[in-house]
Amino acid sequence: MALQEAPVAEPEVRGFGHWFHENQHWCLTIDRPPPKGLDAWFYKNFETDKIPQVEDKHKYFSCLFTPFENKALRTGITGLYGCTALVILSKNGVLIAHLQQSVMNTKKSSEFQDLAIDELKKEILANQLNKPHDSGLQVVIYTYVTGGNNDKISLSHGPTVQSLMDELPKLIPGLSQNRIQVYPYRSSKHRLEAHEFSKGKLIVSYNPEAGRGISGCEVWAGSVFGSRRELTSNEITTPIMHYCWKKPQWKDQKPAEKEHGITTREITDTAVEQPQQTCQHPIVTASEVNEYRQQGSRKRDLIRFERFSKEIGRRHFVFLVDDSESMHEHSSQVADTAQALMWIIERLDVDGIDLRFASDPDNSHRSLNFVSRVLAKMSMSPNSKGGESGRLANMIRQIPNSAPKMACSLQAAFDAIISEQRVFKKSRQVCIIVFRKGVWRAEVDNRNSRREPVDDLFNTHKPCIDFSFRFVNFEDDSSKTPETVLIEGYLWNMGRGQ
Repeated sequence: MALQEAPVAEPEVRGFGHWFHENQHWCLTIDRPPPKGLDAWFYKNFETDKIPQVEDKHKYFSCLFTPFENKALRTGITGLYGCTALVILSKNGVLIAHLQQSVMNTKKSSEFQDLAIDELKKEILANQLNKPHDSGLQVVIYTYVTGGNNDKISLSHGPTVQSLMDELPKLIPGLSQNRIQVYPYRSSKHRLEAHEFSKGKLIVSYNPEAGRGISGCEVWAGSVFGSRRELTSNEITTPIMHYCWKKPQWKDQKPAEKEHGITTREITDTAVEQPQQTCQHPIVTASEVNEYRQQGSRKRDLIRFERFSKEIGRRHFVFLVDDSESMHEHSSQVADTAQALMWIIERLDVDGIDLRFASDPDNSHRSLNFVSRVLAKMSMSPNSKGGESGRLANMIRQIPNSAPKMACSLQAAFDAIISEQRVFKKSRQVCIIVFRKGVWRAEVDNRNSRREPVDDLFNTHKPCIDFSFRFVNFEDDSSKTPETVLIEGYLWNMGRGQ
């Protein structure tokens, strides 16, 4: 189980807007604190506006469910200085629970977990959060952490957190553990008694009119632990969770006809009809992704990232880079592009991304596998700048310093890779991404030379092979060359294309 560190800074935004990952526009109307105004914003909400909050009755379990209706609202929780808070965000409302093991007359965490899970189950059933209608339902576990700086970091209630992660997917159909985020915090009781501080508090802010037919909510934390220390209130500039969806049509409203060029109709849980567009998603460049990564932001905050991850699914990625002399001038651009792609897809490859060079395709350079990445993150061990994607990208940047290679046969390298038994494990999906200048250089220029390795691949692994390949061209702007069209067409004709 990996802790999710909150970013210290978010990408530059316009005004107080926020770029939701589920849509293609700025949402400017979600209530959120101004820069460096977290303490004052929390004080206003809890002390001046008296927003609804979970009552702290010194019980081992207390909670509050707030339904989402056709009006903006805020709700929250205070009194967090060593316990665990649970936030379940759905399209129908938000459930906030307060779990306090210290108030029980038992030291057995298992007894507390059983009672807390039983109470939580009752609340989930009572508020119909167990219905499989909310495919994007999100969960935040906000829990106390000890250690930091040079000390080992550990969760005060690790068994309880693990129990929640194990039981919640059983209680809520369709909920997977990758939509359960764990955020550590630290705060002291004397700070909580001073109302001008945001420490030990959570606020959920919701607006049904976030923009262009989108409803959205955010979870803001007054205490966040990141970069091996507790962040100051001025450093907390992003919510620990945001969730948005197409706005429902409330019963007291008439269906809208047209809004910003998007045709809308009465919505239940069906999709909104939209006019066909030339580009389904906004274009994002590799430099923009790398800038986003360098600012400490999270992958899941990227536009459509969660949907992209779900559609792509788990698979093994092989990056084949043309390192011939003619590609040396593009090595920096190739490295930047490869690093952006690696950073986005690294969690989809549980075995670790495989980097190959056309001059030596049998030599595999691997990133850390899934288990190694989790252990590295849990121990907060320092890593090379940019993580594993940075390490592999630096190998690409060193291409001009290597011995000059007049030309490399990408055809031969491609054939060598798909002929490797270890690349194609049983039932594992594989995608080969080729970085090249647009020159294929087949040893024998005929169609059979390009079909034979593909035939051998399918004959060897038949019938359990799922194989795709992509080309990233530099200097040559053509997205389809005769070679790629030939291979792609052949795969489709064989019923194996992707």
